Amino acid sequence: MNDPATLAAIAACVSAITAILAIPLSLYALCQSRKALKGQQRIVEIEEERERDRRIAGKQADLRASIVETSKSTYRLRVQNQGAASARNLRLEMDGTPFAQHEAAFEDHPLPDLVGAHSEIRCLLGLHNGLLPPFEVRITWDDDSDENRVYETTLTF
Repeated sequence: MNDPATLAAIAACVSAITAILAIPLSLYALCQSRKALKGQQRIVEIEEERERDRRIAGKQADLRASIVETSKSTYRLRVQNQGAASARNLRLEMDGTPFAQHEAAFEDHPLPDLVGAHSEIRCLLGLHNGLLPPFEVRITWDDDSDENRVYETTLTF
């Protein structure tokens, strides 16, 4: 057993077995690293999408309308901009009629053309027993992301 040729043969067999076992292990490691790389690439894609969405949101106005009671029997139309950009060229229709021509609007309280980011505007409404909600409202505006953006709702108390 101490024969140098036998020891060399045993060492050669052990080396061959180790090399043969190393091949599938290397292939397994290669597959695992490819899976990890695909996972990392997907994470990068998700982060890029989030960044793109964040940039778009930073250019958008987000308008909402509601009726608020400011004192007993005094109501105002509130248009809130919850977005990060100003809304320009504001156009509002109530029941298919431009706001300024609607019978609930006061002529001396016109709708402003601009609603700043994270702000609101209020316009006095002339409501009475013969003129009460619900009102179908359509708001159209321009912002840094697009033109003619639209919000539609039904206003109630």
